[in-house]
Amino acid sequence: MQTLSTLAMADAFIAAGVGEPLAKLSAKEAARLRSRLEQLCNSDDPASLLRAWLASREHRLCLEARDLNFLRADERLVLAGVSLPQSGLNSAGFLEAYVHGDDVAPLMRRHMMREASPSKANVVLHVVDEFPVDPGAPLRLAADLASHNNRSLREDARVAELLRLLP
Repeated sequence: MQTLSTLAMADAFIAAGVGEPLAKLSAKEAARLRSRLEQLCNSDDPASLLRAWLASREHRLCLEARDLNFLRADERLVLAGVSLPQSGLNSAGFLEAYVHGDDVAPLMRRHMMREASPSKANVVLHVVDEFPVDPGAPLRLAADLASHNNRSLREDARVAELLRLLP
């Protein structure tokens, strides 16, 4: 299994799956991404493929926070993955969100968060330059769930369900 070679290609793969234009890609790159998308949708184990292909798509921080309700209300965050209602998963005691890189340090200070191992974290932040247009789009949500730190069969099963929603 070959990973998508650059962060830009990983972003383009997700963009292709959510129907965003592929104007910045060559015709050959766009065709390759569409082929991968078809392969993903026909896979018996799409969560494993997503993990392998999108392993380096973003910087993620695993953190511990005391007051998740206070953190969840912070306007610098855009909920993601298991924290989205569209995930259909219970995320009590856990928060997953997108955050701009410039906001990480002030956010950590404000909410007294500290780095944690993936198994101890109750917060995962996807550090991005730009927020996704639709964090709940099926392929974007599937990618977040596939890469969830404490994933189980429920996340992998939900990935397969979400991919069936793609056109």
